[in-house]
Amino acid sequence: MLYARVDMVSPAGAGPQLMELELIEPFLFLAVAPPGVVDRVIAAVGTRLA
Repeated sequence: MLYARVDMVSPAGAGPQLMELELIEPFLFLAVAPPGVVDRVIAAVGTRLA
């Protein structure tokens, strides 16, 4: 597996809690990702395919 997505929340008065763990075809919201993230994902995929 090359990547996955983990959604977590931290409700008031509680520790981090898992909302969703997506291992099959995760949507990574790359259109709104911080600068450089898309390039890192592309590089990781290229490394994995090489």
